[in-house]
Amino acid sequence: MHDKAQEGETVRKKIWYIIVAAILLLLLLGYCPREFAVMAPAKDNYIVCRIEKSTDVNAIIVDEISGAWEESIWVENMEMYYTHYPYEFAHTGNTFYFYGDFTQAVNAEGYRVFHLEDWDVKYPVQHSSNFLIPFKHFICNFDML
Repeated sequence: MHDKAQEGETVRKKIWYIIVAAILLLLLLGYCPREFAVMAPAKDNYIVCRIEKSTDVNAIIVDEISGAWEESIWVENMEMYYTHYPYEFAHTGNTFYFYGDFTQAVNAEGYRVFHLEDWDVKYPVQHSSNFLIPFKHFICNFDML
């Protein structure tokens, strides 16, 4: 009888260890980097921007040092950014290096149009998640929630 009780306790401990290991694994996977932030642009043809929550413009050019507003613009080809990251992350106040060129066109509201070819998130990363994310040098899986 004593052996069955001891055996039951051993099974409960194993189940507990499996549950704790699964939770730790999920936490570790959530903190895995998806994209690293950069401190300097990787290409020559870039602008420093923040995503804007407006219907007239979808980005603003900011000063690289102070982060102060310089100009509102319309960025075409933003789908390449939005297909990678959810809306909530896009509007966290992060600063980005947008690579591409200004076109000769203006949008319907009269703002200059920038054709986006590639982008990098600028260090430090502002996270959108409710999880405590101490890392500022990369975008992690928790940012996708």
